[in-house]
Amino acid sequence: AWASERAGRYALLTRAASGAQRPPVASGRMLRAPSWRPDGSVIAYTAAEPRGPRLSMVILSEPPVVKPLANGEAIGTGPVAWVDRQQMVYAADGGIRRREFGALTSVAVPFEAALAAQPAAAAAPRTLPRAAGNQA
Repeated sequence: AWASERAGRYALLTRAASGAQRPPVASGRMLRAPSWRPDGSVIAYTAAEPRGPRLSMVILSEPPVVKPLANGEAIGTGPVAWVDRQQMVYAADGGIRRREFGALTSVAVPFEAALAAQPAAAAAPRTLPRAAGNQA
């Protein structure tokens, strides 16, 4: 699956075995970060909304069914990482969240990172050549 934009219309596209492109989701708002559920039955993605990105899913049935996957969280714009068929992790509310598929709530994944920053090296002074005719 991949996200596409043409003339202000956004779509998630998949390619059938025949090679034909199928758009299971189309929108006037940006769609990004598609992520396949391990069994291939669902694609999770983020959809731009006036209040910020929303985590949604499309169930790949005939016809495809689009549903919200999470509500009430400040969703990051990166893709969902599927742990297995029933669990996913994603960025939301300034951290990492874990959710069971179909659950109404998620839980925070404890995470800390210590980063050592090196001071930037001072730049050596440079003398720029004067342009011909410019004698300032």
